[in-house]
Amino acid sequence: MRNYYEILGVSKSSDESEIRKAYKKLAIKLHPDRGGDEEKFKELATAYEVLSDKNKRNIYDQFGEEGLKEGFGGMPGGPGMDPFNMFFGMGNGMGHSFFGGKHNQKKKCEQIVVEVEVTLEQLYNGAKITKNCRINKICKDCKGSGAQDDHKPITCNICHGSGIKIMTRQIGPGMIQQMQSSCDKCHGEGKIIDNKYICKLCQGKKVTKCDKQFDITINSHMHHSMKILQRGRGQEYPNHESGDIIFVIVEKQHSQFKHVDKHTLLMKKKINLVEALTGFRMIIEHLDKRKLYIDVNEIIKPGSVKKIINEGIPQDKGDLIIEFDIEFPTIVDQTNREKLEDIFNQKVEIQDIINGYQEKNLYDYQSHKHKHQHSHAHYTNNNTNNDHNNEGPPQCTTQ
Repeated sequence: MRNYYEILGVSKSSDESEIRKAYKKLAIKLHPDRGGDEEKFKELATAYEVLSDKNKRNIYDQFGEEGLKEGFGGMPGGPGMDPFNMFFGMGNGMGHSFFGGKHNQKKKCEQIVVEVEVTLEQLYNGAKITKNCRINKICKDCKGSGAQDDHKPITCNICHGSGIKIMTRQIGPGMIQQMQSSCDKCHGEGKIIDNKYICKLCQGKKVTKCDKQFDITINSHMHHSMKILQRGRGQEYPNHESGDIIFVIVEKQHSQFKHVDKHTLLMKKKINLVEALTGFRMIIEHLDKRKLYIDVNEIIKPGSVKKIINEGIPQDKGDLIIEFDIEFPTIVDQTNREKLEDIFNQKVEIQDIINGYQEKNLYDYQSHKHKHQHSHAHYTNNNTNNDHNNEGPPQCTTQ
């Protein structure tokens, strides 16, 4: 369980002034906008909201965090409130923050995340991509009021324009519970529209769905899963800051090359056994249509990996890695086998079987493994067949 006093670095006897100073010092250090840890900042904000309120602090001291969760102290803060801005914005009553400048009270529309498929050629050479997205735009008919013509929305008679419904009740001697929630009638807007005057285009929603084109610049320093932010060009809503739109690059699989990291390209090249032993020539058509000619005059061993310097990602002067896959013949007839023995001077002499030696067969590993598992399962199920045809060690049972 979290200890709010330890989070703030204060003692239980600390007064309001000490708690305030401790929060201000840590809030500057931990705020995400200043490079701090977001989760630690949230914990700090929660601790401050509780300990800076006498009623909530009293409940926390008696019942702990569970007491607050049960509703004894209400919800810390309020809907949509930023504790950091609430703290540093107080003092002069003018909405100016601790760091100077006027605090913007507008909420921001939620961001949109859109995937953008790009080819490896586009990432290598650069490209301009146009992406269509469907977003909310302020209604052009009612200009975001939600009402027809000059029929302006009226103040909600439940919340009196605040958009918040507040309820208080006494839950014990000297203990009062205060709860805040969004007004049910106006949905937190503070204004309501008579049904007779609702805008026909947006149906009172104040926004309409529209298609919008976005131009995205792709260049060679980008890679799969990289995010491109277009700030303030997304969703709209009256009295809100326009939301951001984030484009996430999704790299399509290429038939020849693979984007290993931000510097390096990888390709696999199949060659036959003769080429591996005697050398070969190869031409690679690169992502920018250039043709690279390579003359290989060395023996390429199984698992060989080579590189061509500066033929990876151009902006980072990366390398092009080539992994060679040697294709071996599946069958060699007797005539060619003898020729190979003569070429490599490695005649294979077949000797008579010596007494005391046991002749065994060589199996494909995967097939043998599967057969062995099947045999083991048969043995386990029946527990009677001890004949394994010498395909593996005898299985033991626990006595």
